[in-house]
Amino acid sequence: MGNGAAMRASVIGAYFHDEKDKVIAEATKSAEVTHSNKEGICGGIGVALASMYSTRIGINKERLSPKEFIAKVGEIVPDSDTKYKILKGLTLSSNAHIEMLRTVPRTVFHFLQKDLGIPFSAQDVDKTITDSSRQLT
Repeated sequence: MGNGAAMRASVIGAYFHDEKDKVIAEATKSAEVTHSNKEGICGGIGVALASMYSTRIGINKERLSPKEFIAKVGEIVPDSDTKYKILKGLTLSSNAHIEMLRTVPRTVFHFLQKDLGIPFSAQDVDKTITDSSRQLT
């Protein structure tokens, strides 16, 4: 198994951040290009959903606890081993920190700026990532 679906999925989640059903549909189509197995497709959907919620947190200043974040992603991913591994994150200590927003590629923010006209400077990107990750802790 590869990770092509997951690599493509973050842009999908960010671009369609206000359209959950579209995120799922487009992530599925994108994953099917390189993955014929359910786990690869579910992994792509999971990453796209995580990116969608991360973008909402960054743009709309929504607040989610780490457990809420994991639950929101995990409850939507289709039944699979991937889903159950995501939901296993709910068993983490309440003191655990989620740093995944620091891994969202700068290209996602560039994409938001260029294609959606959301004004981000390099400093805005760093601040958004930092602020968003703090809101998840």
